[in-house]
Amino acid sequence: MFDSRVRLGGVRLENFETNSREVDIRVEKDGDIVYDGTVSIDPPSDTVSTRIIDCTWDTDAASAYSVAAKLFDRAEWTELALDEEGGACQWVSVQCEYGAIHLDSKNCNDYPEIPCDLPSSYSR
Repeated sequence: MFDSRVRLGGVRLENFETNSREVDIRVEKDGDIVYDGTVSIDPPSDTVSTRIIDCTWDTDAASAYSVAAKLFDRAEWTELALDEEGGACQWVSVQCEYGAIHLDSKNCNDYPEIPCDLPSSYSR
């Protein structure tokens, strides 16, 4: 994990596949697990289906964050440690595509709403 301190503005699960998925997601803040859960997501009705995970950490606190995810039926985790190069506030997109998980950080300043600003029941 990097020694960078950023704010984590949320995690959004995105499904580009034609079938439903269950994804294990883990968020660590300063080495402590602040979110650990399995999230189900429907297939998209158009291009992508999205789901916001519960923001169980202090989104105003700059800390060393990492996000890890894996498909429920797989053993290998994909992990992304956030660093300051991505901006002082970032959110993470967890993408299900081509039978794999991809993680991407987004700068909060580039979006009108970040995932933690939306209700956790929000899905599209």
